[in-house]
Amino acid sequence: MFPSELLTVRRIKGKVIPSFLSPDSQDYTRSVIDLFLSGTGKTRGELEKEIRNLETGFPNHKAIRGLSILMERKSYFERPTKLDPPSVRKFLFAVAHKIPLTPAERKRYIDLAADHFGSPPNGIDAAIYGDMDDQFILRSTDAVSQKLLGLEYNRELVETLLMKSDYMKIRLSGGWKNLIWLIKREGLMFRIESENASIQYVIVDGPLTVHTQTTRYGERFASLFRHICSAESWSIESTVRLKAGNAKSQFAFSIDSASSDLFPSVELFREEFPEFPWIVSRDPEPVVVAQRVFYPDLTVRIGDRTVMIDLSRPAYQKHNEERDVLINGKGIPWATVYLLDAGEKPVKGAINVTIPVNWDSLHYALETRLPGKSSRKEETKKVAVEREIPAGFADRLRERIDALLPDFDRISEYVESEGYNPSRVLPELGYRIRWDGLSAKVSRKN
Repeated sequence: MFPSELLTVRRIKGKVIPSFLSPDSQDYTRSVIDLFLSGTGKTRGELEKEIRNLETGFPNHKAIRGLSILMERKSYFERPTKLDPPSVRKFLFAVAHKIPLTPAERKRYIDLAADHFGSPPNGIDAAIYGDMDDQFILRSTDAVSQKLLGLEYNRELVETLLMKSDYMKIRLSGGWKNLIWLIKREGLMFRIESENASIQYVIVDGPLTVHTQTTRYGERFASLFRHICSAESWSIESTVRLKAGNAKSQFAFSIDSASSDLFPSVELFREEFPEFPWIVSRDPEPVVVAQRVFYPDLTVRIGDRTVMIDLSRPAYQKHNEERDVLINGKGIPWATVYLLDAGEKPVKGAINVTIPVNWDSLHYALETRLPGKSSRKEETKKVAVEREIPAGFADRLRERIDALLPDFDRISEYVESEGYNPSRVLPELGYRIRWDGLSAKVSRKN
């Protein structure tokens, strides 16, 4: 996404239209590409001056700035020195009791530093501010065509606009399962609208309507567009809030696959699940209950039963609980598994697994927690842990955990580094996790 100040749009009767670069705007893309290709060896500060000069020669100076941001992402910048700039500055401040007032005094201090660090004087000069952003030197730039750069600019423009939206109403001709899994994986809030057991559209809550307005949420929300616009047939509708004078006003924004040629195509998202004999299907059919459509992510074999599994995130807990009652009430074997980021609070009473998923641990948790006949014999907790953890290794885990008590974050990091799920393994190893808001402490069970 671009900074907000680079958003260029037209406002027409309550609607907003991004100012896209057309195929005949190659003078913009060519000028920016040439600037970077000829800039090898220049500092970022020198390139910045050239970009500002280039902006003055074009009517849409914001487009030049946006294209330059895209080219900078494709470029490799290197620090101008191998010396450690903070160490060099610390040495100079120590030997120079006052600011040098003459070139001769400055040279004397530089020479002292050169002797100390075993570097030529010009190396010391380069190192003094060598960790400052504008001193980094352009070493190389990835090749990109003028057409592709223009298409990437257009896509970035839409994503920047979506960062200011209340919601995104998405329609697709197909491929709903992959999009919904992507939405869930990114932790975005959404709802499915269906009719006659068929999905009509999906509404994803925008960054301006969720209760936790974070940049991370907004970026994940906006980046959905690059997958949507690569579909065969698509459309989105939204409302965005933009400044109009001294206040913000709401504008309607819509775009569809008639504009697909304005954007680069990316490989459509598809989640790949590993091969395990207990996974029956990686692409199960949707479940239809009361004219509502639900997409499980996997069908798995648990003991003598086949169960549909939804891989979800804690943000959907309330929605999931209502849905699961509806589905299970129809006698459909369905279970929700919550995917947690490291250190994230688990959903109480649910099956939780930490990302990246330890699939063996997940299968064990499913067999242990789901009601009905299990393929495993009843075991004590100690035996259950040792069945998953190699013999004798449980004691080693406990010894390390005891040394880290009560720090939940450090303990979780350690347990995960050994390939286990902290929220499941810790209680079975004899520990209690106590949550206080968003923080937690671990203690030995009495």
